[in-house]
Amino acid sequence: MDVFINIFLLLVGLLGLLMVLGLLAVGWQQFSLVWQYRRVSVTQALWNVPLGKKLRIKGYLAEVNPTVESPITQTACVFWHLSLSRPLRKKTKTFPAFLSSAEYPKELFISDGSDRLRINLRNAEIDILEPPHFTDQQNAVMTFKHSRTLMYLTDIAEPPDARENLSVKEHTFQPHQRVVVWGQIIEVDRQRVLSVKKMSTSETLPIQYMLAAIVGIFLMGPILVEIVGYALERLFDP
Repeated sequence: MDVFINIFLLLVGLLGLLMVLGLLAVGWQQFSLVWQYRRVSVTQALWNVPLGKKLRIKGYLAEVNPTVESPITQTACVFWHLSLSRPLRKKTKTFPAFLSSAEYPKELFISDGSDRLRINLRNAEIDILEPPHFTDQQNAVMTFKHSRTLMYLTDIAEPPDARENLSVKEHTFQPHQRVVVWGQIIEVDRQRVLSVKKMSTSETLPIQYMLAAIVGIFLMGPILVEIVGYALERLFDP
């Protein structure tokens, strides 16, 4: 019986260490956003920053014409982001736990008052802290409240049997929405463009992630190492 307990402790410890390594990877990624991406103004990005340079710009989304229309509420905006999420226990290859989509005009710009710079969000990670413009959900005690939600799910071929415990959130960004972007300057058709790696509504969010990862590593790491060491000792030297 002790053998099974020790094997269980070993597996728990190893799984925990894998989680710690995941936290370490997250912390390193956020560290690179804080230290490798120097904050510059739009004017500096346009005229002084070499191509390929990593940088960070804090500003707002400039007005564009024409705008885009969000898929559920059909709101005119300069950028929309929609997410579908379901509990992990409902995750399958066909129906993942999280899906997201976004759209923005062909030409989208960030400005800080000094000038404006075209940005490309094609491969960007989007972090939004503000409450969604629209939200709806279906679970064991409630169904979707809005017919627009059902219309959208039908359009994307989300079958009825996959809609249980499904949450839908739509964010829309209007002109002058404050954002922070991290990315690299590239040149497209002789025009400088910022290829965005990450866009967020908070400049301090990477620091928060980094601190949370560090705290998790220092709190969990030593305990998990002790558990693994104890289990190995009991297994091989009973």
